[in-house]
Amino acid sequence: MCDIIKSMKSHNGKKKGFMHRDLFIALLIIVLCASSAAVGFWQKLEYRLYDFLVWVKPDVAERDDVVIVSIDNASVAELGAFPWPRDIIADAIIRMRELGAKTVTFDIEYISPSALGVDPVARQALPEKFTSADENITSVLAEFSDAISSGDLPPEYVPEMTDELINSYIKPEISGLEESITGGLFRNNDEYFAKALHYFGNSWVTINAVDMDIEISPELKELSYEKQLIGNVQDEGNYIPKETDNYMKRNDYIKGFTPALYELVDGSEGAGFTNIVLDEDGTRRRIKLLVDVDDKYAAQLVFAPILGLLKPESIERTHNYLTLKNALKPGTSEREDIVIPMDSDGNMLINWIKDSFDESFKNVPVLFLNQLDSFEQNMISILKVLKSFRLRGPDGLMLSYWDAANYLLEEYADLEAVKSGLFNDLDTPFTESQDDFDSYFERRQVFFEDCGQLCDESFEQEILELLPEAAGDMAETYAEYITDKFTKYRDFYRLYNEYFNQYKKIFDGSFCIVGHTATASTDMGNTPFYSGYANVGTHANVYNTIMSGRFLKPFPWYTGLIFTSVLLIFITLFMRGKSATKNNILNIFAIIGTILAVFILMYFFNIYIEIIPSVLILILGYISSIILRFITAEKDKSFLRNTLSTYVSSDVVNEIVNDPTKLKLGGDEKILTAMFTDIRSFSTISEKITPTELVSFLNEYLTLLSDIILENGGTIDKYEGDAIIAFIGAPVPYEDHAWRACISAVRMKQAEARFNERLLAEGLIPNKICMPICTRIGINTGSMVVGNMGTQNKMNYTMMGNAVNLAARLEGVNKVYHSWILVSESTWQAADSGEHKGILFARRFDRVRVVGINTPVQLYNILGVKAELPEDLIESVKLFHAGLDCYFKKEFSGAKKLFDAATRKYPSDEAASVFSARCVQNMEKGVPEDWDGVINMTSK
Repeated sequence: MCDIIKSMKSHNGKKKGFMHRDLFIALLIIVLCASSAAVGFWQKLEYRLYDFLVWVKPDVAERDDVVIVSIDNASVAELGAFPWPRDIIADAIIRMRELGAKTVTFDIEYISPSALGVDPVARQALPEKFTSADENITSVLAEFSDAISSGDLPPEYVPEMTDELINSYIKPEISGLEESITGGLFRNNDEYFAKALHYFGNSWVTINAVDMDIEISPELKELSYEKQLIGNVQDEGNYIPKETDNYMKRNDYIKGFTPALYELVDGSEGAGFTNIVLDEDGTRRRIKLLVDVDDKYAAQLVFAPILGLLKPESIERTHNYLTLKNALKPGTSEREDIVIPMDSDGNMLINWIKDSFDESFKNVPVLFLNQLDSFEQNMISILKVLKSFRLRGPDGLMLSYWDAANYLLEEYADLEAVKSGLFNDLDTPFTESQDDFDSYFERRQVFFEDCGQLCDESFEQEILELLPEAAGDMAETYAEYITDKFTKYRDFYRLYNEYFNQYKKIFDGSFCIVGHTATASTDMGNTPFYSGYANVGTHANVYNTIMSGRFLKPFPWYTGLIFTSVLLIFITLFMRGKSATKNNILNIFAIIGTILAVFILMYFFNIYIEIIPSVLILILGYISSIILRFITAEKDKSFLRNTLSTYVSSDVVNEIVNDPTKLKLGGDEKILTAMFTDIRSFSTISEKITPTELVSFLNEYLTLLSDIILENGGTIDKYEGDAIIAFIGAPVPYEDHAWRACISAVRMKQAEARFNERLLAEGLIPNKICMPICTRIGINTGSMVVGNMGTQNKMNYTMMGNAVNLAARLEGVNKVYHSWILVSESTWQAADSGEHKGILFARRFDRVRVVGINTPVQLYNILGVKAELPEDLIESVKLFHAGLDCYFKKEFSGAKKLFDAATRKYPSDEAASVFSARCVQNMEKGVPEDWDGVINMTSK
């Protein structure tokens, strides 16, 4: 066994070169993962993980100043399919301005002119003009007819007066109506929209950073460069142009510049580009804030008005950041730098609100703003009706309702004139006319407070009390009409004030974004949380991210790779020579720790690091270490098997391979069966043949018998010359170890017979040795110690104890009885039991006291498998047992006759002759009175 230990030490030395492969494999894994990450192989999987991370992290607070003015399903159903006439949106932003909105941004591109629209003021005035014309023409014709009938107009003057009547009265009235219809009734809604933008003040339209193949006039281009592009950007690394080119190339766009209509650009404060960034899976996770346009820069749709709000002194772009230098946040007095983290493509990660579109941000449909206008116009229409209903009191004066309606209409007309003046004052910047606008809105507030006075029922009662006298039979009809008008007036006034006050709270100081939300719109997209999310909400989230300062900080994709690569190399070097358990613990800890670190960074610090290729490095490193250890272990096991199999049985080999700790010193006490074999007259054989022939003979002989022992689960302890020392029951436990030993002995004797026949037939060792070869076998079952005995440098897996010594003595006792297989009573009782009962055939000998063991042992001589033995031998054994019974009764004469009969029955069996000779001796010399038949052996 010491040779095995030395071989293993040598083998471990050779493993060092093999283990150096672990570092090579680690480096190969790093290169493969880094390469796959560099080409974006894991990107889609990374997107899924990113979406999960932003979902589990704490939600970003929703700013209260964001209002989405939506073109929704209800608005489309009520106002018609989009695109609408542009005066609808113009009226909406006028109303938003009155409600206190500070900024309005359009997520709608207005790059083409719209059709002419109807001027609602002119349309409302048209019926009055028709009525006036009708009254004037009717009056003139009546006077002309009366003059002819009364004779005041001689007939000869009729043609001349008719021409004068037509040319001087009728044609001017008709021309006036025609001018009202063709000149004043229709208006340019684009100009009206532009005036509304200027009227609002801080309004922002769109610009497209892509060439849309639309011809742009030099005047529009010059105006757009002046109003819509920014120049205070410091980009020493030239990052923005490179990123813009990459963006255009990735999306197959042609870099260009497409602004809104000239009128809208002129009327607005500025513009932002609408182009968005889609990840490969079609999801919006990031946004580009700046693109270069020649020597200037265009800002993203809401980033442009954000810059207008923050008013940074300059914008600085560095490798991973966009910094707004000395910006002034609304509501603060001190300027500060706002640092916006950028990803590797120059985009800002959007810190999305987790709520759905319907549940996030304030959302006001355009229809609701339009309803305010409707309530207002319905009130004015009723006032006009009341004014047209002329009813005087007993004093001949108009009733008080008429005075109130007339006053309100005159005040409203004056307000409209002021509004028209403000609308048409396009040369004055909004900031300079701010006081005029504020004064206008204050007057409107007073006007609607005054409108509330007419809701007093006393005005209605005053009319109803005078109607019976003034209207006679029509009094009841007029009363219903008047009541209906006053009721509707009060309802419209109440609704107007409720809506106005409600929206005033929503819009006051708000940042408004106008865009599509209708389900029929194609302006929908995917977010990390939702599909079919209205894209106008994307811009709201961009605004929310920047103005809240809750930025997501992306680290370059290689950051995690560098960390885990260093970690893998450290683990690879550190774990050399360590146990598999330590290797598993450290690798699993590294993998889980890395994943946990990424979660912690996102959850607590809003830092995002790409993790898939990084963790993959550790996982593949762990798997490779397992495979490498497995390969190494298999090589070790193969080495152990190949080495140990030359010394011990395959069962012992398997036990040691499965549990190498069994090579340690120490033993266990077990019930086993020991077996000793020896060749009769081996010394004589060894003297008659050459050493080479002896070695060849022994190798074949020992192999033949050893294989039978091993096949039955035995363990070869050692070889001593021609002797085999073996045991069964360890290291692999067998309950029938006694049976296995006995059947092995029987088969060994049968194999020996065939071996002798072959040697004689082939003449391999002719006439040199005493033939045939005969092996004596001793077997005993009992308690013995089994295990590795010796020192760390020289050990042997062997057995020790009195039971072992008895087996050795029994092998020698065969010489006395001229037998070949002797077993102890314990062995025979165990072998001839259970399922093996009656299979083997044995005869009982007397009891002996062997050298070194005082306790007498009952001997059994196994003759073979009963079914395989000749009948004469079986009959001979019956006679032998009968003689043995007489022998122990001291009937030596009768016993001798039976022993002799047994010999005659089976002459080749010499054991009966031994007992026959003993009977003669005992009859001649006698035996002591206390004779018990026990034979004391004097030699081994």
